[in-house]
Amino acid sequence: MNDKMNTALAELQDSLLEINSWVELIKNSERAAVSAIEQAARSSQGIQDLIIRLQRDAENTQQAIRSTSQQTHAAIEKQLDAYRELAGETSALVEYLKSVNFPARLDKIDTSVASINTGIVNLSDKLDRVKDQFIIKLDTDLQEIEQRLKASQQQVEQQFKIIQRKQNTWFGLLTLILIILLGMTIYLITK
Repeated sequence: MNDKMNTALAELQDSLLEINSWVELIKNSERAAVSAIEQAARSSQGIQDLIIRLQRDAENTQQAIRSTSQQTHAAIEKQLDAYRELAGETSALVEYLKSVNFPARLDKIDTSVASINTGIVNLSDKLDRVKDQFIIKLDTDLQEIEQRLKASQQQVEQQFKIIQRKQNTWFGLLTLILIILLGMTIYLITK
């Protein structure tokens, strides 16, 4: 019996040692679990703070995107309106250009240019003829004027000579009259 009891006590002691190691293991596990829970709680709080921050950032970003989107939408609408207006005016211009008969107009312009060119050539020829006639007439007139000037000069020289002769004659007569008068005056004074 003692043996049985010793054996039972030894087994009990072994069991207690084993339970004790299990208890230690459980305590270590409990400490690890508590530490893990505390760390998880801290991480959870950090994650919650991060989530709250991310939510605020997301809301701010959404508001900024909405605002930018509204501004972009307004700018796009404005550009679309301008484009629609430009497209309408362009369509009207295209329709107007389609209605213009360019070949007929170009033919008219070509005919007008040809007529003008012919007129210029004719005018140029006429001006050349007039210039030639003018030069001939001018030469003739200059020669005639030259001849008249020479004739006038000769007449003036003849008239001058005549006047000079008349002056000499008058001067001679006046001198003679003066001498006679002087002679008479001296005769009368001396007498």
